[in-house]
Amino acid sequence: MHPKTSSFARMIDISKKIPLRNKGKLEYLPIENVEHIEAARNYSIIHALNGTNWVSSKTLQAFDDLLNPSSQFLRLHRSYLVNLSLIVDCFYENDSFVVLLRNQKKIRVARRHIKRVRSTVMNVNCT
Repeated sequence: MHPKTSSFARMIDISKKIPLRNKGKLEYLPIENVEHIEAARNYSIIHALNGTNWVSSKTLQAFDDLLNPSSQFLRLHRSYLVNLSLIVDCFYENDSFVVLLRNQKKIRVARRHIKRVRSTVMNVNCT
């Protein structure tokens, strides 16, 4: 890892967990327990599989840069990074291409990402 890499990046790389503050206490969320991460200005909302939402001061781009090498997460839109293992379907709906997650949540895919999303989730029946 590059010497100038942040301690945040090193923590994620070593432990495969995301360090998060909760009421002043540091907690760790395993990467595989993250459903998706949503942009909220200069913050990110991390949606866990158990329904818990965490707010992080890291931007979505920071999470994309850190999690992308794992190939476990896919950028769908400027506002969403999704756990690939939770995508159950992808299809066109009302002139938009969307992915359907295991919990039935639909997330729209940006036009510029459609081709990459479709090729990445080939094992899912995308129509």
